[in-house]
Amino acid sequence: MAENLCTNCGAPVPEGAAQCPYCNTSLPTQPVAETPVAAVTVHKTANQQTVAFFLGCFGVHDFLLGNPVHGGIKLALTLLSAGVLSWVSAIWALIDMFNMENHKYKCGPGHVLEGKGCIKTCVILLVVLFVLFLLVCFMAGVFSAF
Repeated sequence: MAENLCTNCGAPVPEGAAQCPYCNTSLPTQPVAETPVAAVTVHKTANQQTVAFFLGCFGVHDFLLGNPVHGGIKLALTLLSAGVLSWVSAIWALIDMFNMENHKYKCGPGHVLEGKGCIKTCVILLVVLFVLFLLVCFMAGVFSAF
């Protein structure tokens, strides 16, 4: 039995589905003659959000998800500015994380995000890291003037 594939992204779709669950493309109601479709790499959303959290300012998650232009811009912002503009790339990566959670992140051709994200875990981790940063600053005497 032939597996049903999306005509747009090539992802597997359930039999009788009206649209692709990954790219929301309407599917034809009549069977389409099989044409060779490029392989699709399925990525877990939680894994990619974790990569974006830790390595987002370097654009690693963009390279993994088939967006080399966005990844290159983030990498260039971070490296060419000697880290001064890495906060721009980091905020962009956080926005990407939220877009992954809401299924609004645009993957490159041949890449699909699947599964539930872990944005709550990442936000908790961000808060814990911020508190640790404040604790280290306090211990180092940065806030001793207050």
